[in-house]
Amino acid sequence: MKMIDKYIHEVTYRLSPKIQDDVALELKSSIEDMLPDDYTEEDVKKVLAEFGDPSKLARQYRERPSSLFGQQVYDFFISLLKAGGFIFIVMALVIAVTGVMAAYTGEGGLFTLVTTISGDLIGAVLNIVAHVFFWGMLVFVFLERIGVNRDDNSSALTGKPGNRRI
Repeated sequence: MKMIDKYIHEVTYRLSPKIQDDVALELKSSIEDMLPDDYTEEDVKKVLAEFGDPSKLARQYRERPSSLFGQQVYDFFISLLKAGGFIFIVMALVIAVTGVMAAYTGEGGLFTLVTTISGDLIGAVLNIVAHVFFWGMLVFVFLERIGVNRDDNSSALTGKPGNRRI
Protein backbone atom coordinates (compact mmCIF):
# COMPACT_ATOMS: atom_id res chain seq x y z
CA MET A 1 0.00 0.00 0.00
CA LYS A 2 2.96 2.33 0.59
CA MET A 3 3.94 2.16 -3.06
CA ILE A 4 0.44 3.09 -4.17
CA ASP A 5 0.30 6.04 -1.79
CA LYS A 6 3.74 7.26 -2.92
CA TYR A 7 2.70 7.02 -6.56
CA ILE A 8 -0.55 8.91 -5.93
CA HIS A 9 1.38 11.58 -4.03
CA GLU A 10 3.84 11.94 -6.93
CA VAL A 11 0.93 12.57 -9.28
CA THR A 12 -1.17 14.84 -7.07
CA TYR A 13 1.51 17.19 -5.76
CA ARG A 14 1.93 18.45 -9.33
CA LEU A 15 -1.75 19.44 -9.48
CA SER A 16 -3.70 22.36 -8.10
CA PRO A 17 -4.95 21.83 -4.52
CA LYS A 18 -8.61 22.01 -5.51
CA ILE A 19 -8.43 18.84 -7.64
CA GLN A 20 -5.81 16.86 -5.69
CA ASP A 21 -8.29 14.98 -3.49
CA ASP A 22 -10.56 14.01 -6.39
CA VAL A 23 -7.64 12.80 -8.50
CA ALA A 24 -6.18 10.87 -5.54
CA LEU A 25 -9.50 9.07 -4.97
CA GLU A 26 -9.90 8.31 -8.66
CA LEU A 27 -6.36 6.97 -8.98
CA LYS A 28 -6.62 4.87 -5.83
CA SER A 29 -9.88 3.37 -7.04
CA SER A 30 -8.47 2.65 -10.52
CA ILE A 31 -5.32 1.06 -9.13
CA GLU A 32 -7.23 -1.12 -6.66
CA ASP A 33 -9.63 -2.22 -9.41
CA MET A 34 -6.70 -3.43 -11.49
CA LEU A 35 -5.14 -5.41 -8.62
CA PRO A 36 -6.16 -8.99 -7.76
CA ASP A 37 -7.77 -9.68 -4.36
CA ASP A 38 -4.62 -11.18 -2.89
CA TYR A 39 -2.04 -8.89 -4.48
CA THR A 40 1.69 -8.81 -3.89
CA GLU A 41 4.23 -6.05 -4.19
CA GLU A 42 5.10 -7.37 -7.65
CA ASP A 43 1.45 -6.99 -8.73
CA VAL A 44 1.48 -3.39 -7.52
CA LYS A 45 4.67 -2.67 -9.47
CA LYS A 46 3.11 -4.07 -12.66
CA VAL A 47 -0.05 -1.99 -12.27
CA LEU A 48 1.88 1.20 -11.52
CA ALA A 49 4.11 0.54 -14.53
CA GLU A 50 0.96 0.43 -16.67
CA PHE A 51 -0.02 3.89 -15.39
CA GLY A 52 3.42 5.19 -16.37
CA ASP A 53 5.43 8.19 -15.26
CA PRO A 54 3.63 10.21 -12.52
CA SER A 55 4.55 13.56 -14.09
CA LYS A 56 3.07 12.53 -17.44
CA LEU A 57 -0.07 11.29 -15.74
CA ALA A 58 -0.36 14.57 -13.82
CA ARG A 59 -0.21 16.49 -17.11
CA GLN A 60 -3.39 14.73 -18.21
CA TYR A 61 -5.24 16.04 -15.15
CA ARG A 62 -4.09 19.65 -15.38
CA GLU A 63 -6.84 22.16 -16.06
CA ARG A 64 -4.67 24.65 -17.89
CA PRO A 65 -1.09 24.93 -19.17
CA SER A 66 1.64 25.75 -16.67
CA SER A 67 3.12 28.59 -18.67
CA LEU A 68 3.10 30.61 -21.86
CA PHE A 69 4.11 27.53 -23.76
CA GLY A 70 2.73 24.01 -23.67
CA GLN A 71 3.49 21.38 -21.09
CA GLN A 72 5.54 19.47 -23.65
CA VAL A 73 8.47 21.86 -23.21
CA TYR A 74 7.73 23.29 -19.74
CA ASP A 75 9.73 20.75 -17.70
CA PHE A 76 12.63 21.03 -20.14
CA PHE A 77 12.51 24.83 -19.85
CA ILE A 78 12.61 24.72 -16.04
CA SER A 79 15.59 22.35 -15.97
CA LEU A 80 17.49 24.46 -18.50
CA LEU A 81 16.60 27.61 -16.59
CA LYS A 82 18.08 26.16 -13.41
CA ALA A 83 21.23 24.86 -15.09
CA GLY A 84 21.77 27.90 -17.31
CA GLY A 85 21.07 30.33 -14.50
CA PHE A 86 23.55 28.61 -12.21
CA ILE A 87 26.30 28.53 -14.87
CA PHE A 88 25.82 32.17 -15.84
CA ILE A 89 25.66 33.35 -12.22
CA VAL A 90 28.95 31.60 -11.43
CA MET A 91 30.49 33.20 -14.53
CA ALA A 92 29.19 36.62 -13.48
CA LEU A 93 30.62 36.20 -9.99
CA VAL A 94 34.05 35.28 -11.32
CA ILE A 95 34.06 38.14 -13.83
CA ALA A 96 32.87 40.70 -11.27
CA VAL A 97 35.43 39.68 -8.65
CA THR A 98 38.35 39.59 -11.10
CA GLY A 99 37.28 42.92 -12.62
CA VAL A 100 37.19 44.67 -9.25
CA MET A 101 40.43 43.04 -8.12
CA ALA A 102 42.20 44.08 -11.33
CA ALA A 103 40.97 47.66 -10.98
CA TYR A 104 41.85 47.88 -7.27
CA THR A 105 44.57 50.48 -6.80
CA GLY A 106 45.12 50.09 -3.11
CA GLU A 107 43.39 53.35 -2.27
CA GLY A 108 40.56 53.12 0.16
CA GLY A 109 40.25 50.41 2.71
CA LEU A 110 39.10 46.86 2.89
CA PHE A 111 35.56 48.07 3.53
CA THR A 112 35.53 49.98 0.24
CA LEU A 113 36.79 46.92 -1.63
CA VAL A 114 34.18 44.61 -0.03
CA THR A 115 31.29 47.00 -0.70
CA THR A 116 32.41 47.53 -4.30
CA ILE A 117 32.63 43.77 -4.91
CA SER A 118 29.28 43.17 -3.17
CA GLY A 119 27.53 45.85 -5.20
CA ASP A 120 28.99 44.59 -8.45
CA LEU A 121 28.06 40.99 -7.60
CA ILE A 122 24.47 41.82 -6.71
CA GLY A 123 24.06 43.88 -9.88
CA ALA A 124 25.65 41.18 -12.06
CA VAL A 125 23.54 38.38 -10.55
CA LEU A 126 20.28 40.30 -10.98
CA ASN A 127 21.23 41.20 -14.54
CA ILE A 128 22.09 37.58 -15.42
CA VAL A 129 18.93 36.16 -13.83
CA ALA A 130 16.76 38.62 -15.77
CA HIS A 131 18.51 37.88 -19.06
CA VAL A 132 18.48 34.09 -18.67
CA PHE A 133 14.78 34.11 -17.79
CA PHE A 134 13.76 36.55 -20.53
CA TRP A 135 15.77 35.03 -23.37
CA GLY A 136 15.02 31.47 -22.26
CA MET A 137 11.29 32.21 -22.14
CA LEU A 138 11.41 33.91 -25.53
CA VAL A 139 13.23 31.00 -27.16
CA PHE A 140 10.89 28.38 -25.69
CA VAL A 141 7.75 30.30 -26.63
CA PHE A 142 9.13 30.54 -30.17
CA LEU A 143 10.00 26.82 -30.27
CA GLU A 144 6.55 25.87 -29.03
CA ARG A 145 4.82 28.12 -31.56
CA ILE A 146 6.71 26.70 -34.55
CA GLY A 147 5.86 23.19 -33.45
CA VAL A 148 9.06 21.81 -31.95
CA ASN A 149 8.05 19.05 -29.58
CA ARG A 150 9.62 17.28 -26.62
CA ASP A 151 10.33 13.63 -27.27
CA ASP A 152 8.58 11.52 -24.63
CA ASN A 153 11.50 9.08 -24.50
CA SER A 154 14.23 11.63 -23.83
CA SER A 155 14.83 15.03 -22.33
CA ALA A 156 15.70 16.58 -25.70
CA LEU A 157 13.60 18.68 -28.03
CA THR A 158 12.96 17.19 -31.44
CA GLY A 159 11.94 18.66 -34.76
CA LYS A 160 8.83 16.50 -34.84
CA PRO A 161 5.74 18.63 -35.27
CA GLY A 162 3.71 19.02 -32.12
CA ASN A 163 0.16 20.14 -31.57
CA ARG A 164 -0.02 23.56 -33.15
CA ARG A 165 -2.37 26.15 -31.76
CA ILE A 166 -3.93 28.80 -33.91
